[in-house]
Amino acid sequence: MKLSIFVKESRKTLGLTQHQLSKIINKERSNISHYERGISTPPGDVVFLLFQLRFPELCLSDSHSNPECPENATKIKMSDSAGSDPLAA
Repeated sequence: MKLSIFVKESRKTLGLTQHQLSKIINKERSNISHYERGISTPPGDVVFLLFQLRFPELCLSDSHSNPECPENATKIKMSDSAGSDPLAA
């Protein structure tokens, strides 16, 4: 899978706008757009963070959060999809 597709599919799976994702990963919204369109390649730390956000269940061990996993991973994944703001958790 191309990284551009992974970024876009991850964002959509999480139910986030480009602006919301940019705030979570501390990048400009234009960076998200460039990553999604393949104009630029996201750095490894961004890909890693997206992976953790998209698959938070892989960040857990023995029912305890992995300290290396982002704090927002569980909050975003657990938010309901009925239009609630995933950043308000």
